Amino acid sequence: MGDAVSQTVARPPTTSSLQKSRTPTQEWLIANNGDVVPTTVLGQIAEAGGDVASDASSIGDNGPDGFLLSDAAVDWIEETANNETDSDG
Repeated sequence: MGDAVSQTVARPPTTSSLQKSRTPTQEWLIANNGDVVPTTVLGQIAEAGGDVASDASSIGDNGPDGFLLSDAAVDWIEETANNETDSDG
């Protein structure tokens, strides 16, 4: 999980560097935080090294309507969007 897409879900860079280098996938995750994640976005997360196919419940889980991010991932995305991450000090 070394690139920016997977870091959106698992391990964030500093908020200021993330804002400078947000990808369309990151922007989608922020704008649609808490929604079912479409297969195109899941594919981009997987290509970046994110584990969306196993029981990686720390990232999310497949539900009856599709893949949903975990509460921790949703919280982190919200904190990042609002510049509230721990990396800010």
